[in-house]
Amino acid sequence: MSTVTERKEQRGEMLRVLDSIEDAVLNFYEYRLDSDRLEFTIKELNIYVYATFPECAPDSPRRILNYLKNCGSLDYEVISRRRSQYRFKKLPPMQTKMF
Repeated sequence: MSTVTERKEQRGEMLRVLDSIEDAVLNFYEYRLDSDRLEFTIKELNIYVYATFPECAPDSPRRILNYLKNCGSLDYEVISRRRSQYRFKKLPPMQTKMF
């Protein structure tokens, strides 16, 4: 197999993994909003993501959470960095972006 083909396959696999993690994080966000449980810890997020995608790298859920916030797909505020506590914020309906 050529190096170019291997890179394309690796890139495709990486995008599939990122999409899976992104979907899990967005599902966690929607679940927390629907259940009116807006406060969460990174540990809770990780447990939720690992349950649906066990091969996820340790820090990926947090990084994807930050990415989705920067894209405007969700919003949260930091309650305590030391305890890794956060609170989701509801977005106005027109601002919610789903990928």
